[in-house]
Order: sequence, then structure tokens, then C-alpha cells
Amino acid sequence: MSSLIQETKNLILQYLKRFPEAKDTPDGIASFWINRNHEEVAIALKELINENLIFEKNLGNKKVYGLMNSGE
Repeated sequence: MSSLIQETKNLILQYLKRFPEAKDTPDGIASFWINRNHEEVAIALKELINENLIFEKNLGNKKVYGLMNSGE
């Protein structure tokens, strides 16, 4: 795993630890939470899901992501 993806994962988790109820789309996470490249965020989100640290939920035609066990 690249250090850039690991850093992106860490930034996402840090944000979610500060705001455990936060949920957003990949675009929102990339643009507003951590100001990172959308592709890096997409890869990081997939890895965090596989590690059971965050969840993915379908809301209409969009997917949102949030901290696992945060009352999703």
C-alpha cells in the first residue's frame, strides 16, 4: 500500500474521530473533509471498508460513508 493512501486513510479516520456522526459522499470527503485527490479517497475508502472501520450506505443514487458503529 502506498504511503499516500495510508496517509489519506489516516486523515479520513482522524476526521471521523473528531466528528463521529459525520457521513458524506466520496466527493464530499475529498473536497471538504481532507482536501485530497478523489481517486486517492476512493481507494482509501475501499480499504477502510475492508478493514471494517467505516461503512458504505446507499442513499438514492449516491453512496455515503461514515464511521462504523456510529449509529449509522
